[in-house]
Formats: sequence, structure tokens, C-alpha cells
Amino acid sequence: MAYRTEMGLYYSYYKTIANAPSFADGIRAIVHDNVTEYGHTINTLNRFNLYPEVILGAAYRVFKKVSESFKWRNEICYQVNRGYNLPPVNSCEGIGNQHYFYIDNVFFVAGTVLGTVFVLGVILGDGFLGGCLAVAAFMFNHGEATRVQWTPPLRESWAYPFILAQITLISYVLKNRLSGCFYTLTIALTTTTCMLFWQFSQFAFATQVACLYATYILDFIPFSTMATVIRAHALSFILSFVLLFGNEMLLTSMLLSSIVTVMILIFSDRLLSRITFRPLYVLLTGVLFLAGTLGIKLAIGHYLAIEDDAHIFEILRSKFTDFATFHTRLYTCAAEFDFIQMETVSKLSKTLLLPTALASLVLVAFLALNQELPNFLWRSSASRQKQFGEVIYNTLQLLCFSLMAVLIMRLKLFATPQLCVFAALVANSRFFAHSFVYFKVPSWLQKAAIIALIAGMTTTGVANIHKQLSISGEYSNPDQEALFEWIQTNTPKEAVFAGTMPVMANVKLSTERPIVNHPHYEHKALRDRTLKVYSMFSKKPLSDVHKTLSDMRVNFFIYQDGWCQPHHSRPECSYRSMWDLQDPENKGRESLCDVISNALRTKKFEPLLPFSVVYNAHNYVVFKYAGICSDWSVAEMTVWIVVSLILSIITLTGCAAKKELKKSPTPEDLERQKAEAKEKEREAYRREHGMSTATVTYHDLPPPAAPSWTPTPSINPLHHPNLVVARKWSSATHSIFTEPLHGGVAPQPPAMHFNPALEIKTEPGVSLWGNFLTHLPYPDPSPQIAESRSVKRRNFSSQNVRGVPTPCSSSAAPLGHQNEELCLVCGDKASGYHYNALTCEGCKGFFRRSITRKAVYYCKYGQRCDIDMYMRRKCQHCRLEKCMRIGMRPELVVPEEQCRLKRVAKLQRAGALPSPQLSPPDTVSSTGDTLASVSTETVVYPQISAESHELINRIVLLDQQFSLPSDEALMELSSPFDADQSSFQHLAELTILNLQLIHQFTQNLPGFATLNESDRRIIHKGCKTELLMLRAGRQYDSLDGTVVWGNETRNWRFTREMYRNAGIGAFTDCIFDFACSLSKMKLDQGEFTLLAAIAVFSDRPGLSDPKHVEELQEVYTAALQSYVELRRPSQRTFFPRLLLRIRDLKVFGPDQNDMTMHPSSSKSSTPHLFPSPSSF
Repeated sequence: MAYRTEMGLYYSYYKTIANAPSFADGIRAIVHDNVTEYGHTINTLNRFNLYPEVILGAAYRVFKKVSESFKWRNEICYQVNRGYNLPPVNSCEGIGNQHYFYIDNVFFVAGTVLGTVFVLGVILGDGFLGGCLAVAAFMFNHGEATRVQWTPPLRESWAYPFILAQITLISYVLKNRLSGCFYTLTIALTTTTCMLFWQFSQFAFATQVACLYATYILDFIPFSTMATVIRAHALSFILSFVLLFGNEMLLTSMLLSSIVTVMILIFSDRLLSRITFRPLYVLLTGVLFLAGTLGIKLAIGHYLAIEDDAHIFEILRSKFTDFATFHTRLYTCAAEFDFIQMETVSKLSKTLLLPTALASLVLVAFLALNQELPNFLWRSSASRQKQFGEVIYNTLQLLCFSLMAVLIMRLKLFATPQLCVFAALVANSRFFAHSFVYFKVPSWLQKAAIIALIAGMTTTGVANIHKQLSISGEYSNPDQEALFEWIQTNTPKEAVFAGTMPVMANVKLSTERPIVNHPHYEHKALRDRTLKVYSMFSKKPLSDVHKTLSDMRVNFFIYQDGWCQPHHSRPECSYRSMWDLQDPENKGRESLCDVISNALRTKKFEPLLPFSVVYNAHNYVVFKYAGICSDWSVAEMTVWIVVSLILSIITLTGCAAKKELKKSPTPEDLERQKAEAKEKEREAYRREHGMSTATVTYHDLPPPAAPSWTPTPSINPLHHPNLVVARKWSSATHSIFTEPLHGGVAPQPPAMHFNPALEIKTEPGVSLWGNFLTHLPYPDPSPQIAESRSVKRRNFSSQNVRGVPTPCSSSAAPLGHQNEELCLVCGDKASGYHYNALTCEGCKGFFRRSITRKAVYYCKYGQRCDIDMYMRRKCQHCRLEKCMRIGMRPELVVPEEQCRLKRVAKLQRAGALPSPQLSPPDTVSSTGDTLASVSTETVVYPQISAESHELINRIVLLDQQFSLPSDEALMELSSPFDADQSSFQHLAELTILNLQLIHQFTQNLPGFATLNESDRRIIHKGCKTELLMLRAGRQYDSLDGTVVWGNETRNWRFTREMYRNAGIGAFTDCIFDFACSLSKMKLDQGEFTLLAAIAVFSDRPGLSDPKHVEELQEVYTAALQSYVELRRPSQRTFFPRLLLRIRDLKVFGPDQNDMTMHPSSSKSSTPHLFPSPSSF
């Protein structure tokens, strides 16, 4: 959110490349972008000069892979509690963080400027002292020389260091009068880099070409050197034009026309050199240069009808005349595009930079008087052998940059560094001698004067450095944060937004929603789009604005009342004034700003129709556009009703026909029934032998805040890159997510409405967690297909109605109908039902490849392609969309890793590969019991580290919230007890508190909300005592053999004797023995919480859906196994020992539950202090 306006736009593309499944996918996403200007697919590399983001995105991906390979720790994350009723956030730092990687590289590139300033100072100052003077001047005026510390992602932050390096290279070439291909290629390379990084570079280089040609016609540059430099510019222009995919703005730039003109003039030099009268030669060549440059530019612009850079000349025109448009006002009303402020001139003067640069200009003027005045009228054949060509060029370049800075304050980043390097000229003793021919200054005196000058600069310069270093702060915008949270929660991913340009950039970056306008204003079509969007602030009729935005297919408009307020110092800069200028016809109407403000103030929104207010808080208002049905004519509505009735009749007729077909079973039906009976037998066999065929899809949900817990110094399961979930006795792979916690109360699942045509169906033995996923309280989650296990495939009878999805993965169609069925995607001959739909082999393979490779396609034809046997090869995007539309299900595609494992298993069965080796039995003892030997097999585990991290994060957070009672709850207990009389009372009260916490913990467990009401009650009743036993083990103090109940501030210790006195009786020893054995295992929080979850989802009598409970338990068991194997690689029996703790609970769980629910004390007559489950 800190990256406002253009910064957020540029950073969003780096984020796209860094987060894409592959680098190629990221490039495709930005080259075929239909999110930035919704309705148009644009090439952002062509439009926005995004090569820095492309290079950094690729570098970040490589760096992450290398760091993961070597297990470098390059990122540290913290949880920051912000206060002010704001939720905590994760804050990460380190080069491995995506944001820090970007910023560090920006600052690295910007850091090269100081070294370049030193080199250029050495060239102009003719020595080390000149470089030191330039560096000192730059450091003392750093705040006026760059904006990189404030706006890192802007194009200037990337390009200007290379522009300065190119100027330094050209100055070196001019000073030494060099020429040749090597220098042509070197200059072309640096120039091309600048052109690719910043669209404004072309204007800077246009001034450079002009300055170089002026230096040339003044005879300070030899012909060969000038030809080398201009060839480099021509080559760099060609390379830039190609790499920017034919950027139209380059074609109409001053750079192209000036390069062409100069090349024509210098290669006509043999003819022009015949003019020996210098004033005529300079005047003629200068006029030819100006005429050629402007003529070629205007001709190209008129012929190609390109107006992308027209606003630049309009801005310059508005600077000197009363000319103004809506677009020029948007620019000139911003401070950075205004004239330079006198404050800047004052700051540069106080550090002695401006006076020193003026002194250097005086030296240049004296050189002209002493050296050029005698030869002013006539040119000779040796004229181009003059010295100090680099000085004359940098002088002219300084004048150009200074003029640009005076007109547009933002461009002072060109002028200030140029002033710093030009100031080094006073240290050039050789130039000093040529300027003052009749006045000799000793070398030591000149050096002493330079040192004294640097010392004088420090008086103000050091204070400026301290001021720069003292700047620190943090970005906070809770109003905008609340808006973006609302957008993420309440709008679909494809919702299109419009609004002011700065906010739109943040909307795209933070919410990834499509937008229709953005801050990159250097394009004619975008300026026209923005004008349409800003009509919301105009005086046009609201119906006209609604039609305009509806034509742009906008769904939401973000409105800020502050944009309607009058400008505090310049009335012409308010939107009201801008629209009076742009739209004089409606000047007398009421402003929409007033209409909206009155409606918001009075809460009467009728005047805003057809807009509706869906969000109004924190200085932001979001309008939603009503559908365009209200604008339909009577004839259109009639046609729509008639078509709907016809479709309804056809649907009812089809249903009746289908019922008739089902009345009498056909031979194919009987065959299908036999196949189903065999499938049920196989499923019974799988259940008997502990096998499963469940298929679960993963959903990409917002990550929770990272909990502040660390199991051991050696491993942190939240950030370990190699945490995987292993499944050894089941072929199913599961992933599970939990609902957000709401103050300890389990959120109720929202009411869901299912489309019968899209309802998920499950074949015998297969559990698709559709209900679990749809009960998640996140709005409109976007599924992403992850690893899933194979699903048994079955043949279906020919009675299936064409076009109706049948729940199977991939099987052959009935033989009797192969010649009749057609592919529902392309119309080719269908081979059967593949991935839940009737398709051909080609579409089947295409769908499988697209899902396994996570391919991203783009449509060149507006996403309206009619897919047939011809178009299926032309547009993969629409082909995949049609696959989804007819019901092909990605979750049924077997992942590549699973296919590989199946091939390995097949080879092992055939004897081609050795079978996996079994480890020898390992017997351990715990609390006097001897465990059965547990064998494990070497298995390749599917890596699903992100989901397992998510699961562990959430349940640990859950445990932290409901592990200990609060101080307020403990304050309500009875007074401190004695060892005999009141131990039952306090133990009962503390147990009640812990049972309440256990109830809340269980109710919020991931997956618990997917169970039906009766199963939830049974699990609540059955698990409370088991979890109480587990908590007793965690609270057990092995030093004195007591169980400590309470929290960190108030706690009580209970001995075995106290438990016996409380009425627990014979089970006291069981409780303490179990607690002692569990405490010896030294479980960390992750292991304990996963073990508790396994205990919750255990098989219990009376469950209506025990299979679903078993699947939930398998997920937690797999997560615990992978976590234990990763944390304790040398303790191979630790995981089986943990599972045996669950067995110990089961041995005495039912009796203990009755004892807990109905205690009896010989010393207290208080009956049934422990509540029944229904009370919860």
C-alpha cells in the first residue's frame, strides 16, 4: 500500500513475475495483460518499460531456488501488534523477502550514481581533486539530487544511473577523441538500457544529440568521433524499438528525428565544410538541424496518426500561455510538474554548489573570449582539432537540464547531479590556464582553494546529511486498508474497478482486481479512458455517466469526497474547475460532487440511482453499478421472456424423456449395476485393509498471522522449507484449512445454494470435500488444483444423456455408441467420458496437460471464440474455458508425481526395480507397557509444505487462544483451598473451565464445521475427557509429581491424594501415570496440538458418517507424522509411540468419562458439578 500511484503499478508486475508458476507464465501474463486496462489486452512491456521488473523477477526466482538448495536463512518474520484496534500483521525482512529483494536492488543501482559522479568529476576536473569536489557536492545536496529514497519503483530510479553513466562514457570519448566499433557498441549498450528502463529517456537523449551537434558545429568534436557517437544512438534506437515491441511513442519522438537529421548533416559535412565564414556555417547548420528535427517528427506523427506524446507539448504550451485542458491541469496542478521553487535554489546556494557551478561557467566564458574570439569569423581546415570538447558538451548539457528543471521541478534530478560534476571544472588547472592566459595561478594555491571550498560546503552540507539520515517513519493508512479488506472479502476476483488514478494502482497491486484506468498517462487511449472515468466528478447527467461506465464494463467505482474539495491555493486545480473547462455545455448544472455529498449526508440514495452505495466508511465510498436491464426496451424484454419460456419448455421435455428412458432397464443398465456391485465389493475390501481412495482439492485461502511459538531451536515448522505430509498406508492425499477464529466462538457456516447442474457427486468410496470447502467463511474462494490421488474409473452405460456430466475421471465410452457420440468441446468424435465430460482424446489430453502444467493461456480474439475442430488449435484459452464449462473437473486429473509413483510401483511389481526395504522391528516401552513392533517402509512422500504449514499455523494459534483460562475466569473461583475440604470444589471448578476451553478448541478445529450436528455432539461428548487427560500430561510437573491447573499468574497444584479426595478414586493412578509418561516425551506445541486433533476425530459409537471423521483424522495423522519425522529424524519410533498415547486414552476413556461426569466425594455432598455436554 505504501507504493502509491505509478509505483504500485510497476511493482505489481514484478510481483506477477515473481509469483507466477514459471518465469514464462509471468512473461505471458504481462505481455498479454487484460487486468490493467480491463476490456483491452495490452503488452505492458511495450507500454510501461518494465524490463527492470522482468530482470528482477527472474533474478528473484533464481535466488530463491539457490537459497532453498543451500538452505540459506535470508528472511526473518515478526508479528507486529499495531494497536488502535488494528489486527496484527506479519512483518518480514531480509534479502529473501520479495519486497526487500526489490528495494535492495533499486538502492544498489542508485548507489552507483556516486561512483559515476566521481569518475565524471575526474574527467572534467582533470584529476582526483575534481572527483572529490563533485562527490562532496552530490552528498551535501543529496536531497535535491534524487528521489529514489521516496519513490524506489519509479522508472527514473532505474534509468538515471545509466543515463549518468552514458554521459560519463561520452565525455571520456570526447576528451580522448576516440572512435571505432568498440565505443559505438559500448555507448549503444548503455543508451539502450536507459531507453528500456524509462520512457522519458528519449527526451533526455534528444537534448544530448542536440548538444553534441552544437559542439560539433563549433568544431570541438572531430568527424570520426561524432560519427561514432551518432551511430551508437542510431543502433540503440533500433534495439530499443525492437525490444519494446514497436513502441509507437518512439517513432514520433524528437530523438528519432534528431538522429536522422544529424546523420544526414554530418555525412553531408564535406559539402557544408566549404562554408568558411563561421557565423553563416553555424546559422545554416543550426537552422537545418531544427527544421529537419521538427519536420521529420511532425511528418511521422501526422502520417501514423500517433498522439501519445502530444500532452508533453501541451504542458509546455500551458507553461507560457493561458492554454489549458483537463489533461494539462492534471499535470501542472501537481507540485512536481510546476516551476522550480525558490527554496530549491536557496538550498543549492547555501551549500555553495550553485556559486561554484556559476564560477565554472565563468571559466568557460573566459575560454571562449581568449581562444574563440580571434577565430570567430573564419573557419580553417584545422578547426576541429580544438581541445576541451567534453567541457563544451557538458556545459551545453547543463544548460538543457537546468532549463528542464526550471520548467518542471521533477526534472531537477537531471540538473542537480550535472551541477555537481560541472562544479569540478574549477579544479581543472589545465582548463584554468587556458581560460586566464595572462593570469597564472600556482598549482598549490588552486588546490588549497578547492580544499577550502569543500570545507565551506560542509557548514551546511553536513547538516543536510544528518537531516537525510534522521528521516525515518512508517506508512500507515488504515482507511485504505479497510477498503481493500472489504474488496477482498465482498467482491469476486473478476470484479472491475474504476476510480482516481492513484487509488487504482493500489487496487491492482493489493487486491489484484481488474481496473480500467491507472496513473501511467503517456498514452492517448488511456488519457481518454481516464477522462471518461473522471466524469463521475463532472456536471454531466448521472445517466450519461452511468452509460459511459457501463460501456467500459465497470462494476464498482471508488469515490473519495476529498477529490471534490476546492484547491487551497489554486482554484483552477479543483475537479469542478477542470470540468467547467472541459465541458462548458454543462457548466450551469449541479456538480455530481454535490449530488453525491448530499446523498451521503442525508442517507437518501434515490438521487444516485442507478448507482447503489455498497461501502461507505473511512473516507471511501464504493458505488456498484446496476445492470443495464433497466435500459432495455419493451421489445427487448419481450424477446428475452419468450426465449426463456422456450428454453424452459425444452428443459422440461428433456427431463420427461429422461424419466421414460429410466423406466425399463436395458442390458447396458444391468451390466452397469453388476459393475457397481463389484465396485462396492472392492470398496469393502479396501476398508477392511485400511485403504482409501478419497480425493480432496486444495483451496488457496488468505494465510493467517504466524503464531509466536517455536517448538525447538533446531526447527520451526512454520517456515521449514522441507516440511511434507507423508501418507504410508493410504493412497489419499488430503489438505485441510480452518475457519478464522472469532473470539473463541465457532463461526456458523453460511447458507449455501447449490445449482443442481453443478452439484458435486461422489461415487462409492470417494469423498470429495465439497461441503467442507463450501462451508469455509471466506468469500468466493478461488480453487487451485494441487496433488490428488487416483480415483477408480468405471464405464458408464450409453443411457447417459449427452451433455450431462457423469462423475467419473476417465473411461471409455460404451462400445455401442462410439460412432454416435461427439466431443462436447470441439465436436470431434468422442472416445468416452474423460474427467467428468464426454470428450475426444485430443481434448482429454489438452485438459490433462493444461491442469498438470498449470498453464495460463490468453485469447487474441476477445475471449469469444466458438471452439470447433478448427478453432481448438487457434485459441487454447477459450478451449480450456469450454472444458470447464461443460463440466470437466481439474481435481480428477492425476498429478505427474502420482503417475510417476504408479509407474515405479508397476516396475517394482514386474521385477524391473527393487522393492522398498522394510526396517527391522523397533520395540520401545512406555509406562510399563511394551509396544508392538512397528515397521515402516521407505516411501517417496508428496511435498505439500505450504498446506501443512497452513494447518499447523492455524491449530497452534487455536491452541494458544484456548489453552489456559483467563485471569478474569480464575478470579471468580472460590478462595484458596486447604488440602482436604475444598480440593474437590476447586478441582471441579478448574475442570469446568478447562472443559469449556476444550469445547471451544474442538468447535474451531479445521474440518469440524463440515460434520453434521449429531456427529458434532457425539464428538464433543466423547473427546472432552481425552483432551483433559492430554492437558493433564502437558500440565504435569515431574519434579514434585503434581498437575498444575490455572495460568501463568494464578495456578494450583494437585497431588494424587487430592485427586483421590476429589472423588476420582481408582482412576487417579491412571491419570497420573498417563500424565507422567506423556511429559517424558517432551512434546512441543505443534506435536501436542496435532495429537489433540487426532484424539478429537476418533471413531466413536453412534456416528452417522464415520468415514468422514476417519478422513479428517488421517489428515492430522499425516501432518503429525511428517512433522515428527522432520523434527526428530533419529527417533524412528517416536511417531508410533505418540499414536499409542491415543490407544492408552481409548483403553480407559469411556469409564473415565463417566467418572468425570459423575464424581463422588466422601467429603463433599456437592452433586454433579461437572456440566453435561448439552450445556455447552
